[in-house]
Amino acid sequence: MDSYFIRYPDGTIRNELKCVCFWSGYFSTVLQNGTLVQHLSTLFERIQTENPQKKFLFFMPQSDGDILLADYHYILSETYLSDLRGAGVKIIIGTVAQRFSSGFQEDDVSYLFLPQDDHIFQYGLRSHFILENLPKWSDRTSQIFWRGSGSRRTLPAQSEDSGFKRREVVEKLIENPAADVRFVNNWIYPGDQIPDEWISPLITYWHFTNYKMVLIMDGNGISSAHTWCFGIGAVPFLVSNNTFWFSDLLVPFENYIPVKYDLSDLEEKIEWVLEHDVEASEIAQRASEFAYRIFTPEYQSNYLYRRFQEILGFSSSDNTVFSKN
Repeated sequence: MDSYFIRYPDGTIRNELKCVCFWSGYFSTVLQNGTLVQHLSTLFERIQTENPQKKFLFFMPQSDGDILLADYHYILSETYLSDLRGAGVKIIIGTVAQRFSSGFQEDDVSYLFLPQDDHIFQYGLRSHFILENLPKWSDRTSQIFWRGSGSRRTLPAQSEDSGFKRREVVEKLIENPAADVRFVNNWIYPGDQIPDEWISPLITYWHFTNYKMVLIMDGNGISSAHTWCFGIGAVPFLVSNNTFWFSDLLVPFENYIPVKYDLSDLEEKIEWVLEHDVEASEIAQRASEFAYRIFTPEYQSNYLYRRFQEILGFSSSDNTVFSKN
């Protein structure tokens, strides 16, 4: 489908999205003319005004990530891209996430990893959750919790993450008394082959706030929970091989717990949380503080501008600082 948003080197913008959104999910929706796309258009104008010598092409197709320009040769031909590179034009892909380890990376391309949700981009995570109003740590259930869709993803057979990761996780934990993980019954794909006992009714996202640990794991790209589950007062367990806009800001056992993609340490780390309640509560607290700090309109818009600075190599009189600290 020819469904995309593009900014050509001469400043011309075409928004050719053929449906309502570029991607969609709970707290993970970017609309055709939503806040993020409007902000990008304004940002392009600012960059062109301040740095007219900086030429770039920006391409953002309708996709959950893992974008390869070769798949869009009918829009951007190899010859055209080669001519742009020869003229010193930067080629930028706008994407929510990329699995570089699975081959979704191209030479002579810069990646602008995009914030995941229009509403959180405009109003911040605090417009949905206020940590002080969520269940206290001592009142939460000492289990790891997950509900989600099948979201099966087909990847190259030689890839280390070619399997159906969510199914692997549920299968591993379904009998574990320290876990409550199941698929929801309204979004299972025919080929998923999910046993009935692994399926539960749809719940609201507020249910997640009753638990001390929550799983964030890949589906069709990064999970819809990739943003909000960091800010609900639980310890986020991340099962992901994706790179996304705040990847570099995550610190293991500081604001999340990483899980190896082969799941070999998953149960061990669940047990660690159960045996280190105080330390775990501190990780949960720091994760929420982290989320409320970076999932704000100011931080996200500042990130986008600074990332363009890195890619295009220009300075600005704007003294706003984007940093990890």
